[in-house]
Amino acid sequence: MSFQFLNVASLFEGCDSIRNLTVNETFIFQSPNYSYTNLNKRYEAGSSCRLQLIAPQGYFIRLSGRISLDRKPSVFTCIGQGQKFLVSRDGMNDFYYADIFCSIDTISIDSISNEMTIGYISDKDGSGRYQVFAKAMKMTKENCDCGWSYYSFTKQYSSTLFKGFTSVVGIYNIDNDEIVCTGTIISSKYVLTAAHCVQPVSNPTSTLNIIVGYRIYPSDDYPQYQANYAIDSVKIHEKYSGISPSQVNDIALLKTASNIKFSRGVSPICLPSTKIFGDEEYYKIKYDLVAWSKYNNDGLEQKLLNASVSSFTNLNCVSSFKKFNLASNQLCTFMKNTSVSYPELPGAVLIYTLNDRKCLVGLFNLKVEHTQPVVYTRVSAFIQWIKDSIAGEFLCNKFY
Repeated sequence: MSFQFLNVASLFEGCDSIRNLTVNETFIFQSPNYSYTNLNKRYEAGSSCRLQLIAPQGYFIRLSGRISLDRKPSVFTCIGQGQKFLVSRDGMNDFYYADIFCSIDTISIDSISNEMTIGYISDKDGSGRYQVFAKAMKMTKENCDCGWSYYSFTKQYSSTLFKGFTSVVGIYNIDNDEIVCTGTIISSKYVLTAAHCVQPVSNPTSTLNIIVGYRIYPSDDYPQYQANYAIDSVKIHEKYSGISPSQVNDIALLKTASNIKFSRGVSPICLPSTKIFGDEEYYKIKYDLVAWSKYNNDGLEQKLLNASVSSFTNLNCVSSFKKFNLASNQLCTFMKNTSVSYPELPGAVLIYTLNDRKCLVGLFNLKVEHTQPVVYTRVSAFIQWIKDSIAGEFLCNKFY
């Protein structure tokens, strides 16, 4: 549910703090005047408090407890209620799209990343009390999340970006002021992309940046999610053949200089499993092709584009490509009835939706004629290479 304050800073003057949670700590956040034995001890009407919680990297925050707020019987939505308890699961301290509670509730909520902001506001016609417990929980394969979309939390579509492609980023050339390729977030410090996006670039760590949270660049339509990250290092696959007719092992990892902040609008993608995406399964599935466009004709903006594509077997693909043999770590798609031109989409990514989560299947590999099949690097064939290359970095993946 959407809820925003026009002047959020003034609302919480006198009761506004930050708490860094430690491992194994359970922090208690309770209303002013709270009493275990006296239920009439409540916060004052017209008061408000806000607390920002920060857990260590590699942890998320689990909030649980009970709230009891006065409710206006004639008002049926929380927005119109005078007493509100607010939880921002991605740590937005303006409570942008916060979860709102406005009556008597038992709550249990997990943060999206390692940050969460909680608080209450009150008008002068009521009061309430609450006691909640915040604990830093270590991320594991069983309790972590990946590949979510904006829709996963708000139940409303607002743009191409937030229809599900919150993991897709732009690789931005600082010198040219242009997004030159597409990448995908796989962890808090790593972006996966095609090797041909970075190999030709001289000194990519100083020339390139990663931009996240955009659907149009430049723009400020979703500033709460937008950020730029410097690149600390680049790792290209050791057996990348270079730009060639076959272009095999076309995959690279970009390590950011600082941790990528996850939110409703920025997420790590899920990586594929060979069990789910085996050779026989690829050709049965429809995918989304997602990529950053070049500048439009007036040279003012670039857009995040997507189109539906169909895949088919490597055998059928080879019959279309007479010039080379398709490698087992590549796959083919074909896109019909679209104005999107593949050569205009460097580093495009192939994404599959499974159980409302986005899974990265392929990285755009070969630039071919618009009417021909298109070749991608098959990501499932490089899972072990990815894990070995980012040893020590946590990957949240439900599918491998």
